[in-house]
Order: sequence, then C-alpha cells, then structure tokens
Amino acid sequence: INYDDNVTFVKETRFEFPLWLLCCSRFVCFGVCVNRLQIAMRAPAITVEVRYSPRSKFKARDIQLEGIKRLKTFTVQSWCLQTFYFLLCIVIQIIPQNSIFLNTLIWILFEICFAASHLVSSITAFVLLPTAARVCAKEGKNIQNHILLTSQALWLHNANVAMIHLDLFLSQQKLTITHIGAPFLWGVLYIVFAWYLALYEDWLPYPFIDFTLPLYVCLPLHLGLVIALGAFFLLGVAFDNALAHLGLFSRLLAHLTLLRLVCRFSQKQYAIASS
Repeated sequence: INYDDNVTFVKETRFEFPLWLLCCSRFVCFGVCVNRLQIAMRAPAITVEVRYSPRSKFKARDIQLEGIKRLKTFTVQSWCLQTFYFLLCIVIQIIPQNSIFLNTLIWILFEICFAASHLVSSITAFVLLPTAARVCAKEGKNIQNHILLTSQALWLHNANVAMIHLDLFLSQQKLTITHIGAPFLWGVLYIVFAWYLALYEDWLPYPFIDFTLPLYVCLPLHLGLVIALGAFFLLGVAFDNALAHLGLFSRLLAHLTLLRLVCRFSQKQYAIASS
C-alpha cells in the first residue's frame, strides 16, 4: 500500500486486493502470533541439551527452558519481531499516517521478517531435523518423540513463514536490495542480546554464537548467522522480482510452491525429509 508518495510499497500489478482483506489478514496473523507466544511462554518447562566446543568456557549442561528464557532462542525472537510488524501494520491502517519514518520502518520490518522466517523454517527442516534423525537412529531413539516435532514446535517453525508469504501475496510489498543491511543488523542485535544474557545466566542457546572460543573460530561462526540472514533476504529479493511480471494465479502458485518446499506442518513430512 502506498501510504506516501515518497515510499512505494506496491509494485505495478494487474490486480490489487481490497484494503479490508489485507486488514483482516493482518488482524488474524497478529492474533496467531500473540496466541503462539502466549502458549510458548506458559508451556511447561522443557529440557534442552546444550553442548559446546571443548575449547569453550561454557560447560555442557541441560537447560530448563521455560517462560522468559524462551526469548533467548532465535525462533521466539523472530516471532516477537513478526508480532510487532503486524501490530504496527494494523495501527497504521486504522490511523492512517503520512510519516515517512513509520512507512519505511514497516517496510524494513517486513523484509527482516521474511529473511528470519525463512531462516528459521529452512534450518529446522533441512539441518536440525536431519541431524536429530541421525542422532536418534544412532542412539536407538524414535525421532517422532523429538522436541522439534511437538505441535507447538511445528507451529513456531512453519506458521511464521506461511504468514509472511500471505502478507506478501496480499500487500504486494517490494523487497529491495538496498535494504540488505537490515537483516544483517537484526542478526547482530540477536547475537549481542544472547551475549548479554549469557553473562548473567552462564549459557548460550546455540554453540555457534559462543564468544569464548578463539577468535579464528568464533568470528566465522558468528558471521555465519548474519550471512545466512543476508542470503535468505537476497533469495527473497529474487523471488519478489520474479513475481513482478506474473498474474494473480501464477503469483499464488509461486507462493504455494515455495511454502511446500520449506514448510513441514506434520511429523510425517519431517520424517520423510529427515530420511
């Protein structure tokens, strides 16, 4: 939606959805985000095995993840950002503004959410679950009982990317390469946040953001998260540019195809992917 002449959100297309439909969609997505975050915060504690490099100053331990501690994970942080994005969209649609700052902020938040949601879903589907499947097979455990295959985990690792694609389809916002610094900044902010909490709680949720490792090991690992966010953002830019010349049905088919490749909403789908 073009809220201001200086900030263009919508590409030239042959079809535009009515504003009320976009508003309803964002209300629903905001409700889903709030609901899922409440469930995550109130859910019973889960035990997470955190193992670090032998050269780390952090000791391997089992963490009781519950309540506010869940905010330490990148997934929950990304959901919080997406919740804020939908909330800001709703506010600015109810109370129209001509603020270039707010319009640009919404635009950039959307682009960060696109990159972060794809990173969360893709890493879970193609890295974490296959790795867990190999470990479970080696230890004689059933992968179907893995913590990442609970209904809440399936929601958190898949619904985020589905909602952001729905928003892109209805709003037809544009991802622009000139904003590539935004996902980099989000990655850096998350790392700094995790470091800050680690100073007080003596643990990190992910070994690849371990700042106690030697610099030649630590730096590439930290850059990996930031570069991964940038890579998914660039994929989003390429995907968005490819949609620019497509009709309504073709765009819908493109969104559904990408979601089908990334999302795994059932244990069976994960089991197939892991095998």
